Amino acid sequence: MRVRMAIGHIQGITLCHDFWAYVVNQHIILSILAAGEAIVPGPEQLVLFGTPDDTLEQIDISMEISSEFPFSNDVWPSDITFTLNGTELGTWTSPGDFADTRGKLNPSWWPSNLNQYGLLKTLRVTHHGTYMDGDLLSQVSISDLNKTAETWEIRIEVKPDAENVGGVTLFGKKFGNHDQDINFKAYYS
Repeated sequence: MRVRMAIGHIQGITLCHDFWAYVVNQHIILSILAAGEAIVPGPEQLVLFGTPDDTLEQIDISMEISSEFPFSNDVWPSDITFTLNGTELGTWTSPGDFADTRGKLNPSWWPSNLNQYGLLKTLRVTHHGTYMDGDLLSQVSISDLNKTAETWEIRIEVKPDAENVGGVTLFGKKFGNHDQDINFKAYYS
């Protein structure tokens, strides 16, 4: 499975275009990304979930995420939109870009005046709608998704016309407070 994200500041290297991350063993491989766009090539093999006889029941996407502000700003709302396989799932407002305390997992070389951690959030798509940590985000359901695509594409963005254009930061396994990369889980029956 290939996951596409329009974000991009990867371990201090600013890149352009679209960022491509690959799901390996149901985990997206990345460290820390913030605002913009990036491109990272991945492996030839793509991981596919399910079989033709399986029915997709639910998708969970878990990540440590925050707004993006030059250096940091604990009160910096950002309207972050999530799109899966071309279907917009909904928009969640991140409250800020946090640096009040040092991220538990940040490497020693990561400056203390930059964003330190995010919030652990779970985006869930079910037959009843899309939820962020159990709160309804939109009416978009599993039946609205293109489930036959071999490549699953997730876009995480702040739209230019959003009310709160505050950027986005994603924290991977060795950054922030939560020892995980982005987790993508698909549940079948």
